[in-house]
Amino acid sequence: MEHKASLLQQVISTEWEMFRTVNGDRYVDCQQDPETFAGMRTAQFRAWPPEALRSYANDLAEAKRAGRNLLREKYIRMMRSTEPETYALLRRELPEDTPEGFRDTLEQVLGLGAENITVHTLSLKKGSRILLEVRVLFISIPPPPGVERYPFGLL
Repeated sequence: MEHKASLLQQVISTEWEMFRTVNGDRYVDCQQDPETFAGMRTAQFRAWPPEALRSYANDLAEAKRAGRNLLREKYIRMMRSTEPETYALLRRELPEDTPEGFRDTLEQVLGLGAENITVHTLSLKKGSRILLEVRVLFISIPPPPGVERYPFGLL
């Protein structure tokens, strides 16, 4: 088992690389302050169990191999509410979510030993493709053990 300190260092180092290139080669002040970045991220990640930290380190490494910048994607998602016009221009950079991807993520989280999981918000337009696919999957695929299923509209 990897030591938590080395996992922390791995995650923070990879995140720093991604954070530095969120805007390509344009930098703002906080992108030139690795010490503060490391301090802030360390404070957040210390509370994570090693299994979750290892999973995130693997996600970062996989994204990096695929040429994705998870921090850029996070900021683009935040722009949906903070800068809708910019979000409209950049959202095509985000990977498409699918019902299968959602289920895979849920199974991974459950595999980390979560005692309960609540999905608070999932808002879909009536005619959206993912909603139609979710309805088909919802009917045809049984939920993983420990997951309760509620019919659409009951929550």
